[in-house]
Amino acid sequence: MRNHFLTFILLISCWGTTFCQEQEKTIEFEKRIEIDFKDEEVTVKGTYEIGEEGVLIYTTKEADKKGEGAQYTVNKYDVNLEKVDEVNISIPYKRFYSIVDKTDDKFYNLFVNSKKKSNEVTIVEVDQKTLKTKETIAKLPEKAFAKRFLVVGNIALISGSLKKEEFLVTVNLNTGKHEIVPLTFSQLAGCKRVKVNSISKIFGSDETLLFISGYLKKDKKVLVVTLDEKGQKKNEFVISDDLEKTVVSISGTKTGNDEFIFTGTYNSKSKVTSEGLYVCKTVGNSVDFVNFINYLDLSNFTSYLPEKKQAKIEKKKKKKKAKGKELTIDYFVASHHVINMNDGYLYIGECYYPTYRSEMRTTYVNGKPTTTYVTVFDGYQYTHAVLVKYDKEGNKVWDEIFDMSISHKPFYVKRFIHIADEKQESLKLAYATGSRIYSKEFDWDGKLIREETSEEIGSDEEGDKVKYTTSSMIFWYDNYFLSYGSQKIKNKESDKVKRKRIVYFLTKIKF
Repeated sequence: MRNHFLTFILLISCWGTTFCQEQEKTIEFEKRIEIDFKDEEVTVKGTYEIGEEGVLIYTTKEADKKGEGAQYTVNKYDVNLEKVDEVNISIPYKRFYSIVDKTDDKFYNLFVNSKKKSNEVTIVEVDQKTLKTKETIAKLPEKAFAKRFLVVGNIALISGSLKKEEFLVTVNLNTGKHEIVPLTFSQLAGCKRVKVNSISKIFGSDETLLFISGYLKKDKKVLVVTLDEKGQKKNEFVISDDLEKTVVSISGTKTGNDEFIFTGTYNSKSKVTSEGLYVCKTVGNSVDFVNFINYLDLSNFTSYLPEKKQAKIEKKKKKKKAKGKELTIDYFVASHHVINMNDGYLYIGECYYPTYRSEMRTTYVNGKPTTTYVTVFDGYQYTHAVLVKYDKEGNKVWDEIFDMSISHKPFYVKRFIHIADEKQESLKLAYATGSRIYSKEFDWDGKLIREETSEEIGSDEEGDKVKYTTSSMIFWYDNYFLSYGSQKIKNKESDKVKRKRIVYFLTKIKF
């Protein structure tokens, strides 16, 4: 029995259904509810599990023509999917945009005033148990644009851009005091431009991770900075210094007193894409070890490709190796924070690539139509996921690749895999695609033990015909998961429901 069990949930939102394998079923649909928002102006902004406290559904209603401001509503349901409470949040700005963050016991929304010459923001805190709210007003630098927002302890961190510069502001949610954090670092001295690539929480601590790039002519230097629970700089270090490799992405986990494990992706050519994975251990601001793995050194990394393409890559790889060189393949991978285990670490990454399409556009010049074709972004196609087990020295023990094969393409980088901590004897993952749920179970050596496909995520009303389903799934609590999404349903037989309806559904699932 392991002391640490990881349940992974690969949440995939897409259209359609796939085949179902005949085997003993362990996936049970316990309860389903439909939420029919009669007001067409109401939009579901998000669904958030809060453990045994239940579920929060976050909706918004846009401002009406009479001048009434926009309104957000937090709806609370218990573990039996019964509605128990709600709270309304009135937005203090006529024009605004918002960013959401969630901690273990609080829900936060940053509302940014979009009015010209205004630098005011409002942070609304919602207690997940009581739904009591608290507002904190703060100031950003003038003409700043906020891009990132997260809360650690009682400190909110807001970062973004100011003309061609970057900024970081901390806000004390108890006192309302806000401070600008100087983005000046000794190891980036002389850089003409500094860019904040990402800001994230360090798993297992109250510290924050800043991932920063410094640019000097054609050179790029990547710096990792940790902030303490007050938002003050604690450590700074360069992972790949003198290694001729550039870190592309990073996530961190605290593993001991002032000890951290960082994982992510890298490239040796300073590209936005990556060519492999790394694992790094730091103690204080010193790097203990850093190991890199080429994607093509992983088992079956290209298995999603046609066999001829795989054979061609393998042939090139052997030719390169014979010449003492290394073949690389560029890819985008959404990394998760490393999982700390008794005998090592586990990495999870989701592989994707951007897709594009051509659009025909017609313009008129002197009354005459002119047709042109432009290339537009068409979403990210996810292909497969990677699991890598490392030992305590950062050496690869095993890796496993599994196909994602989803048709839905999100327009932002999304981590479909969610994690739950339990004590079990194996590694289990489950994912929802269209109207079915799939699960896989691995032993601790990466061997597939079993896989299962659920029945369709349908409706309970007799005569219902589900025309389409968009679904996601998250771990909830104990052995329960929550599936949610939208469905278009037709019913010509029952008088209890509309003949045509579009609903938002929640389904409680037991594994």
